[in-house]
Amino acid sequence: MENQEYKLTIKLFFVGLFIIIFAAYLSETLDFVPMWFIGPRELGHLIGFIGMSFMMYFYSVSCFDSKVFKVKFSIHLPIILFSYIFLLFPSLKPSFIPIGAVMLVAILSIYYLVFSFAAFKKIPRVKTQFHFKLMVFISMLFISGYWELIHQPLIDVYGKGPRGYIQWPQVRIDLVGIVIAMLVLSGVLNQSLNKPIQQD
Repeated sequence: MENQEYKLTIKLFFVGLFIIIFAAYLSETLDFVPMWFIGPRELGHLIGFIGMSFMMYFYSVSCFDSKVFKVKFSIHLPIILFSYIFLLFPSLKPSFIPIGAVMLVAILSIYYLVFSFAAFKKIPRVKTQFHFKLMVFISMLFISGYWELIHQPLIDVYGKGPRGYIQWPQVRIDLVGIVIAMLVLSGVLNQSLNKPIQQD
């Protein structure tokens, strides 16, 4: 990976992280009557999925480039460990950390393992910017689908038990956020589109 691409990938990670934090803040602090099925939660989902998509691009690239992989590993290893500790022992979790954020990190770590497996198996077809964006798109669809269609309706909603129904407005707004993120990524990465990224 060229130095310019490396720096851009790192920037996308931190921009995505900032966007996610901002989305969580808006979702918790805004209070307005939903318009066209868009309320504070839906707005948080829209912005948050844009940020998550940016971060997922960093995840997808990092497993195919040893330099980025080492940076990501050093950043995420302690975060992942603490996340699973908090999930296994909720009483240890600080009150200011939302359980949803902990679960999000736990879910993203699973994708980290999947991407790592793909990298170590040296999948030949995954080697261009387009391929990495495709990995992001598919991953984000799975995250939204699992969270909105399976976990919250059937398993649990932030420790309050299953909802029992699907919130379709949030599903739709997730998809809008993913599409916006992919369009932005395509614009940002347009100059290096389909350029092979060599593994170190």
